[in-house]
Amino acid sequence: FTGTTVCNGQSTVFTDQTTGAPINWSWDFGDATALGTIQNPTHIYALAGTYNVTLIASGGSGCADTITNSIIVNPVPIASFTFASVCTNDTMFFNSTSLGTPDTFAWDFGDGFSDNTNNPSPTHVYSSAGTYNVTLTAGYGVTGCTNSVTVPVISYPLTVPDFTVTTTCLNVATSFTDVTTNSPTQWSWNFGDGSSFGTTQNPTHTYAAPGTYNVVLVTQNTFGCKDSIALNAIVNTLPVAAFAFDTVCANAATSFTDQSTAAVTWAWDFGDATTSTGNSPTHTYASSGTYTVTLIVTNTFGCTDTVSHSIIVNPNPVSLYSATTACHTYATLFTDQSTAAI
Repeated sequence: FTGTTVCNGQSTVFTDQTTGAPINWSWDFGDATALGTIQNPTHIYALAGTYNVTLIASGGSGCADTITNSIIVNPVPIASFTFASVCTNDTMFFNSTSLGTPDTFAWDFGDGFSDNTNNPSPTHVYSSAGTYNVTLTAGYGVTGCTNSVTVPVISYPLTVPDFTVTTTCLNVATSFTDVTTNSPTQWSWNFGDGSSFGTTQNPTHTYAAPGTYNVVLVTQNTFGCKDSIALNAIVNTLPVAAFAFDTVCANAATSFTDQSTAAVTWAWDFGDATTSTGNSPTHTYASSGTYTVTLIVTNTFGCTDTVSHSIIVNPNPVSLYSATTACHTYATLFTDQSTAAI
C-alpha cells in the first residue's frame, strides 16, 4: 500500500496495492485508534510524527499477508501575531509570534495589499480609516505545511480640521469658528503673530497690527489622531479721522476741512443736534457757545475711526450809546452803552 505524506490536521489517504484478489483488509494506523476495514481508507492523525501503519490483507481462502510501512505527518506551526492599531496614514507594525519556528510568512492586510516576502515583521500604512481583517499564513518551506490566523485591526480616523474666520478691522477681535469633523476633543490654534497658542474650540484673538496672518489649527480626537489646516486671517487697516475748523462769530458759517486719511464716507455731528455727510461741510450755529463736533470716517473695508474737537462760536457785540440834548454852542455828551465791545 501507499500513504500520502500530509500536514497535521489533513487526511492521510491510503491506497491498497495488494495483489492476489484480497477481499478483507485490516488497517492499524499506528496511533491506537480503531482499525480500518475498507480497502482504501483515509485517516486524520491527531499529532504530527512518523507512524508505523500495518495492513493485513486476506483472500477468499482465508489466507492473509501483512505489511508495515512508515507514514509521515508533518508538523504545522501555530500562526499568531501582534500589532498596535494606529491612526490613518501612520505606519502599523506587525510582528509574527507564531509557534513552531515557521520560516515562511505571507500577510494579507485586508485592504487589497499583501506582503509575500517572508517578512515576519512587516509594516503597512492604511490610507482610510476602518477595521481590516489581517491574515497571517505561517509555514515551513520544506514541507509546505501552513497555518493561518485572521485578526481584525483598526485604522483610527484622523480629524478633518477646518474653520471659518471673520475679516475684521484693527483693534476688533477676530472670531474663529471650528468646523472640524471626526469628533475633535483638542484644539491648538497658532494665530500667526507669535502670540500664545489658543486651546479653546472657538477662540477670539485681537491682532496688534493690520495684515494677513497664516493661522494653523491642529485638532485631535479621542484616539490621539490629529491633522492640521492653515488658513489666512485678514485684519484691515483703519482710516485716520482728522479735521480742521475756524473760529467764527455768531450767525457766521463755521468751515470744517476734512484731513482724514483713507476715508470714503463721513458722518459729522455738529454738537447742536444737526449732522452732515459731506466731505468738508460748513455749518452756521444759531447761538454762540462751545460745541463738541465729532467726525466718524469709514474706509473701503468698512473700518471706522472717530475724532472730536471743541469749537467756539463767539458772541457778536451789541452797539448802543446815549447822547445829551444841549443848546447851541454847548457840547453834546455821548456815552457808549455797547456790550462786549473792545
